[in-house]
Amino acid sequence: MEPDEREVLCAPAKLRDTHGLLTLTNRRLLFTRTSGLISKKGFTILDLPLSTIKDVWVDHSFTRSRVVFVAQGEGGSGEPRTEIEVHLPDKWCSMISSQISKRNAEIEKGGI
Repeated sequence: MEPDEREVLCAPAKLRDTHGLLTLTNRRLLFTRTSGLISKKGFTILDLPLSTIKDVWVDHSFTRSRVVFVAQGEGGSGEPRTEIEVHLPDKWCSMISSQISKRNAEIEKGGI
């Protein structure tokens, strides 16, 4: 993380068929997974600056709820829609939206 970056929310999650850790900071959304029994290594699968997330919502289906977001522009995943299963998806959706608003206000003030 960058010196002025701080963790806002972190929880176990599932992206497609991969289990890992979803982390929201005041600057980006990350999905990482670890592998290895003895020597654990972390791999970042998704690293999205908040400025690239154009929309976020919760998709409630019969079997599970997912946080869904659309990312575009530089730093985007290249996929128009990404779904992540996480506990308390409504809270995640609200916190992501809140951090996007705060980040956009910082950028407008020139405090990138």
